[in-house]
Formats: sequence, structure tokens, C-alpha cells
Amino acid sequence: MLLKDLKSVYLGSLKELYSRQEAGNLFALAAEEVLGLTRQDIHSNHSKDIPPESEKKMRTIAERLADGEPLQYILGFAHFYDLKIVVDRRVLIPRPETEYMVHMLLRDLRKRTPKKIIDLCTGSGCIALVLASHLPETSISAMDISGKALEVAEKNAAMAGCTVRLIRDDLLQPEYPYTQYDCIVSNPPYIRKSEKEWMHRNVLDYEPHKALFVEDKDPLSFYRAITDFGIEHLSQDGIIWCEINENLGTETAALFERRGYREVRILKDLNRKDRILKAKYQKQ
Repeated sequence: MLLKDLKSVYLGSLKELYSRQEAGNLFALAAEEVLGLTRQDIHSNHSKDIPPESEKKMRTIAERLADGEPLQYILGFAHFYDLKIVVDRRVLIPRPETEYMVHMLLRDLRKRTPKKIIDLCTGSGCIALVLASHLPETSISAMDISGKALEVAEKNAAMAGCTVRLIRDDLLQPEYPYTQYDCIVSNPPYIRKSEKEWMHRNVLDYEPHKALFVEDKDPLSFYRAITDFGIEHLSQDGIIWCEINENLGTETAALFERRGYREVRILKDLNRKDRILKAKYQKQ
């Protein structure tokens, strides 16, 4: 089969779930992994003949994509910042919004030289591991309630060659004897269950709901727990960075202010949506 014909298979089989541009992008990503082709190769080698075994692998990926399975789960990894992160159905797939928060956080932390950082609700460990790789003098801890997620995080730490202390605990009812931290970072569950109807089936059918959704009656439960954690475990002038629900920025900021945090700011992501909260806690 020719490369151009294989691309047509993807465009045809994925048209019910993805736009033509999205389907073409998925084809390019799959071709890079399976065929070793860059996007430039794809554009300049339409008539390239694909070996039968490689064609079979590409068709299998197309079939799984057509069933709604995310490409990252099919391939078993995702790129996050400058790391390759193992992902499967035990953990969320890292998003560009989270990557942007980490970019902003690193820029801020380089001015502060923090000694200790903790990542709450770490999942795959992607945030903690990028911080560990860029701040080698800083002690990094990462907590999650899911033992299965921490298994993935441990594998990713080994792959990245980074040292991160992994802690299994429940942020809503913490029991671990934590120390003091200069920075808390978190991407907790924040999507209201009522917002499911606007979400793609490849998220709803495959990614862990416990890491995504909160009850509509108390959508800020994890942020309240984060403020409690910070009051107890932030060092003097310590900072918090959180990813937030774009529809609840004002409410989330108000919660932090009521709990005594200062310099509370809502930052926009690359799509100009309220996505990041930054705050400082000054002990009395």
C-alpha cells in the first residue's frame, strides 16, 4: 500500500470522530512512531510503498482510534514538556494546558530557588518529573490517592532518571506526615459532572473519571483541601500554582482569598482561558 492510500484510510475511518485536520494529525503522529517518518517525509513521499507488516500496525491503530481510544494510550506514551511520559488507562493523558502551567511555574521558580516542592494529585508524575529534571537541587515530592497511578509515576521517574518521593495519600483526608514546602503545585480533579456532555468520548470512555470529575454541589472541594494543605505545610511566603476549571476562576480565587492567601492571580492559558491560579501564603 502507498503512503497516500494509508492516509486516506485514516481520513475515512476517523471522519465520524475527528475533523479532517485532526485525523491528518493523528495519522502523522502514528506514522512517525510506526514508520519513522517526519511530517516533511509524509508531504514529500506520498507514493512511498509501505511494507505489509507496517501497514498492518497502522491499520490496527486506525481501528482503535475509530473506537475512540486516545492515540497516547495506543502508543503507550505522551510527550510532555521535554520528557517522554508513559501513559495508560491508570492515569490521565497530559494536556497542553498543564504543560503551559509548568512552563510558567519553572520561569517563576528560577527566581526563588525553592528547596522543597510537592505535586498534589500527581497522576503520571509528569509535573513533578519536569520540575525534578529542571531543578536538580530541589527536593521534589509527589502525592496521589491512586496506587495504580503511582506505579506509572514510578516507571516514569525511572525512565527520566529523576528522583521524586512518591506518596500515596488522600488529599481530601491526608494522613502522611508531610514536611514544609516552598511550593505546592497541583492539577486536581476539577471538571463538574454536568460538563461531561461537552466532552469527547475518547476522554469519557477511556480516561480515569476519578482524576477528572467532581460533584456539581461542591466543585471546589479539592481547592479547599489544597488551601488547607498550604496553611499547614507551606513555608513562609510559599507559593501555590494550580490548574483550574476555566468556568470557575472567580470562585476559586475568592476561596483562596477567604482562606488568607495573598497575591492571588488567575492566569490565562494559550487559548486565553482562565486556567492557572497562583497564590502566596504569608504566615501570621
